[in-house]
Amino acid sequence: MSVEELDRLVDEILSKAEEEKNRVIASARARAREILEKPIPVEDYKREAEEILSRAKAEAERVVREAEEAAKRIKSISNERLGKAVALLLEYVLGLKG
Repeated sequence: MSVEELDRLVDEILSKAEEEKNRVIASARARAREILEKPIPVEDYKREAEEILSRAKAEAERVVREAEEAAKRIKSISNERLGKAVALLLEYVLGLKG
């Protein structure tokens, strides 16, 4: 292959590469325009946000319920133990136990 033929072949390859580059850029620009022209699905985002808030509220209510139940159990246990401690203290003070 001569230098001229090699040079011509390189020019053809570069020309095809340039055409392909331009085609890809044009396609990308067209796709970008399509994306930009589509309306933003605000309603979808609002609906998703409402669902997230609803789940978070339900979870918060569950945690509060569990905390209230735990507090009642602890209060019940502490009242029972306090009652026993007071009774023992009274017995000691009154001299019933020594």
